[in-house]
Amino acid sequence: MINKNNIGEEKERLRTILTAQRKMLADQERHIASEAITRACLSLPEVQTSSCLCVYQSFPSEVDTTLIIEECLRQKKRVIVPESLEAKLAMCFIVPGVAFDRSGHRLGRGGGYYDKLLSGVAAPKIALAFSFQLLTMLPCESHDIVMDIIVTEQEIIRIKEEL
Repeated sequence: MINKNNIGEEKERLRTILTAQRKMLADQERHIASEAITRACLSLPEVQTSSCLCVYQSFPSEVDTTLIIEECLRQKKRVIVPESLEAKLAMCFIVPGVAFDRSGHRLGRGGGYYDKLLSGVAAPKIALAFSFQLLTMLPCESHDIVMDIIVTEQEIIRIKEEL
């Protein structure tokens, strides 16, 4: 059981373990999983109907968003990076993370960037993750933003039935 006094310690412990695990993923495994996640993400009605998406630019160990960005641009959709001042204008947000749980809780890198960016945003928040990043339960705090959908190479998890 996690108490309020050690939530930060537990989050940091999980970040260390899962970041190391993500970095150990073989390039071919990462590529195959990223392709499956990309197909699933692009099939979502929330993505298909959005004319403007905020999509993170992936680090080498993360789910690769290159094909998502390219396909959205090919479809003449506007793609905004999270660092843009216009990010809050997006109709849909594609979000990275270190870990997630089935309740939609997200563990990021620890800086609170996405929690601040997504605070008060009603647009769908879609997390991309490798299946091993999906945990039973994450420690969470009141300022942590909950995802609406989590997409892994194995499944699509809808946290909220109606967006």
